[in-house]
Amino acid sequence: MTAIPAYVRTWTQNLTTGTPGTRIPYVSLLDTTQNYLYGKKAFLAANGCSVVWSASNGVGPANAADHTDRWVNAAAVTPRATVANASQAWIILLDGNGGQILYAFTGGSDDVAYESYSPSASFALAGVTNQRPTAPDELVITSGNTVVGTQTSADRIWHGIISADAKAYRFCVMRSFGLVGQITYVENFTPAAFGPNVTLAHPVYAGCCSSNNMTFFSNFCDNYSPSNQGAQVSIVVSGVTYACGFQFACWRGSGGVGLYCNMNFGVDLQSGGYLPYPVVMYANNTAGAKGALGTPIDLWVAQPNGYVVGDSFGTDTGWFILGSMLWPNPSNVAPTRN
Repeated sequence: MTAIPAYVRTWTQNLTTGTPGTRIPYVSLLDTTQNYLYGKKAFLAANGCSVVWSASNGVGPANAADHTDRWVNAAAVTPRATVANASQAWIILLDGNGGQILYAFTGGSDDVAYESYSPSASFALAGVTNQRPTAPDELVITSGNTVVGTQTSADRIWHGIISADAKAYRFCVMRSFGLVGQITYVENFTPAAFGPNVTLAHPVYAGCCSSNNMTFFSNFCDNYSPSNQGAQVSIVVSGVTYACGFQFACWRGSGGVGLYCNMNFGVDLQSGGYLPYPVVMYANNTAGAKGALGTPIDLWVAQPNGYVVGDSFGTDTGWFILGSMLWPNPSNVAPTRN
């Protein structure tokens, strides 16, 4: 019988009375996005990350030494701006990698936000500090896309997990038994061996996958698309640092040639579904760099034929399915999804 993958990391997840997931009762898209952004910040801050700077209600840091956490509740995640150089709610946290994650309420509508990552922790305050900071090595995770879904009804349930060393964290939002918005992730990984002209600036990737790209494995592992699917990592090619976009990939299990697994032949004897597969990080072309970048940790995929979001493998709920991704579920309790 095929074994369910074992965790490499020790994970903590957001729980409500012991059940995975935190409900946001629907009031408005504005309220939903505020609660989700605040929830992510609070979850990270409670599990090994620290607040660097923040801005709320038009007030930013007095100077670089002002580390006041102004995101004291969801209502403090205001105002929303449509551009970077305007007053907006934003916050930066330092994680276990020594990098910085930025959340900002920047978007053309109330369901849109901005998220990015600086692996070298190089964010700098803007001249007017209630405006969004920037970093020279900023890896944009999502920009201009919905993070909570556009539907103006029904509660949202957000899920988050973080490793014990705060070096890996993932988030997603569910609505009515389905994924909405985007899955986002920042994670350290096991690097591959590189050629003489390529080095890895930091072994951390940051990225997302929109909910409509999670249905099939081939979509989830399609070519990198900014703010839509795949991720980025900082690499140095001939002395120049690049934000290298890459896709998650897996070789065909049936002996074919290509990056995608043909999963339709692999039956999981535990539940009549399809086998979980490990993936690699594969760069198509960044400044002439192609090939494997490394191996993610605790990232497995499966063709989700016959499954819906939140389903698990038989009676074992140590992982549950989010489209094509398997989600670590250390509580071993079925998640809230509606």
